[in-house]
Amino acid sequence: MDVTAPASTRSFIADIVSKTKSVSGGNGLGVFYWEPECYNFQNYTLGAFDNTGKPTEALNGFTDK
Repeated sequence: MDVTAPASTRSFIADIVSKTKSVSGGNGLGVFYWEPECYNFQNYTLGAFDNTGKPTEALNGFTDK
């Protein structure tokens, strides 16, 4: 999701983590976020770090309960 929507991304991540944990039989092993620290790279805006290189609230979706 776009770096300009960190609250939406946080909700999305929290939802994916919750759904993964609820997979029956323990088959949901985890969630992997590829390259969340990618920011301001050739106009790529799908990372979870802002233009200063600091993480946004998006990554809090991994710790939300």
